[in-house]
Amino acid sequence: MFEGLEETNWRSLRHSYGSAKDVPELLRAFAEAPDDETQGKAFHDLLNTINHQGDIYSAEAATVPFLIQLVVRENFSKRAWILETLLHLLESCDALAQSKPQINMLRDEFATFISIDRGIPIYLLLLNDSHDNIRALASNLLARLNNQRCGVRLRLWRASEREKNPAVCALMIYGVGNLIDWSYRHWWSKSREQYCGLFLALTAPTEPPIIRLAAALAWIKNGRFLGSKDTVPVIISHVLGSALASIVQFGMPSELLALDLDNPLLSPQVIMEQLIRVSRIKRGAETLAEALQAENMTADVAHIIVREMLDLVFIRIGLTDDWSTYLPDFRTELSKKYIYANQEKSRWRNRYSPDKPLSEPQKVVIEAIVNCDLFWQLPTNLFSFFYGLPDSRDELRRLITP
Repeated sequence: MFEGLEETNWRSLRHSYGSAKDVPELLRAFAEAPDDETQGKAFHDLLNTINHQGDIYSAEAATVPFLIQLVVRENFSKRAWILETLLHLLESCDALAQSKPQINMLRDEFATFISIDRGIPIYLLLLNDSHDNIRALASNLLARLNNQRCGVRLRLWRASEREKNPAVCALMIYGVGNLIDWSYRHWWSKSREQYCGLFLALTAPTEPPIIRLAAALAWIKNGRFLGSKDTVPVIISHVLGSALASIVQFGMPSELLALDLDNPLLSPQVIMEQLIRVSRIKRGAETLAEALQAENMTADVAHIIVREMLDLVFIRIGLTDDWSTYLPDFRTELSKKYIYANQEKSRWRNRYSPDKPLSEPQKVVIEAIVNCDLFWQLPTNLFSFFYGLPDSRDELRRLITP
């Protein structure tokens, strides 16, 4: 059943509950379970034993190769569970690496990572699997490992070119963007430029929305290192604004939900973060304002974008920097327990003062907000609550009118 299982000295290894001598039995129970219920319980027992509450022990690195042996078997019905587990183990390793102060405390984490990394040839083969979710999970795994061995980046790109499922194709494109970001950060700028051109071409309106989004996110990861033309960040911003509006309004695309993945690609928070990131490449708030022009923009999403635009050029006042404390129906006067959250002036931002003229970036932001009809469909005291600005559209217009 498992090649090399008996040759491993399991007694010398540790898991969540002590000696790992019971791991072979747990592996066999999972692999040979007669029905789904029994298999589910066996898998839960195995995972709880080797990775209880996200902890990493020496048994993980030894167990991973046998899990990968099961992934190779096309008739094994729980291959997706195994790939998701490998991703989960990588996340655990990352989290523990940030919390442990010394490298000698990370032996088990490094060993587990290397054990998963050795499965790259298998994950590459899975890019041709007949099941959509297996190809998607393999793509995610390859991107998370950030390894150029075996021509991972090129083979992942080739797989995206022949992929028929738009959601899986999007994950592959996004993965390629991650691999370039890590591998070519300080060299091979020509390759980065070529891939950014390919990503930009995939943001065309004729492409499926999910592929446009993935290509835009991949471009952001790499385009910031290039001398991008002014129009490029504007195009990317428009794509992200459209994607953000769609997800907030309609939820996750059905083709992605069908894969049954916990995928960060289409998280509204991630898209908003990248929208801010692209606005800092060139033209600042003007680039961010382009997102407001997306054809499917809604009033709710416009408010989210406007808040970020204001934060680019104004220093906020109030009790906190956390947006969760702000509700549009708060009475401004009752909420004025103001202290300065940011005492220092920044290079790009200034605190608003009625007796001082607005800076040019501030004028750009105010003009974009005044001209956005969607934003004004909802009531707001955002301006006075956080920035000391007038809440009236007409009063804001007067601030930028000579």
